[in-house]
Amino acid sequence: IKLFATLLNKGIPAAGNEQMLQQGLAIQTLYETRSAISGASKKQWHELDINQPLLQGSDIRISVTVSNESNRKTDNIALTIPVAAGMEILAAIEQNDTDSKYDYRDLRDDRIHYYFPLKKGEAKTFQLMANASFLGRYYQPAISAEAMYDGNLQALSKGQWIDIVKTLAIKPIEETQPKTVQ
Repeated sequence: IKLFATLLNKGIPAAGNEQMLQQGLAIQTLYETRSAISGASKKQWHELDINQPLLQGSDIRISVTVSNESNRKTDNIALTIPVAAGMEILAAIEQNDTDSKYDYRDLRDDRIHYYFPLKKGEAKTFQLMANASFLGRYYQPAISAEAMYDGNLQALSKGQWIDIVKTLAIKPIEETQPKTVQ
């Protein structure tokens, strides 16, 4: 009797050890914020350097563009956009509508999944809206896209550490005035 063995090794790399990958698909990510304490309009978004501390209470918009760099149309692409544990994903009604068509969207507590097709050379942009809610240092996991039935088409961005810091406290006027003793 001849026995044949196959050894498969699959897992999730430790935080910070992911390798950026673009194989037939490409991912480009843009982080934007509208600060909860800024005097600017709540509708104005500003590009965010994710390596800089985030102010607690700030809304964060993560825009991910997936491009099909293969030489054929690809159906059933799965895009996963996770958020760091210190962020809360806004409710489905608060998520921006995207112009990019998708077949299905699955909104979870810590991530959002989009499922969609891409023609040869086509790119689609999807967004996730979250709030930097909890103080601390958190890991922003890697964003990934892959063709569900073709392991040769995949893309992975590198995850990174983020810091959420306390907002500046604004004292009421009466606290800033000297008190008189009678």
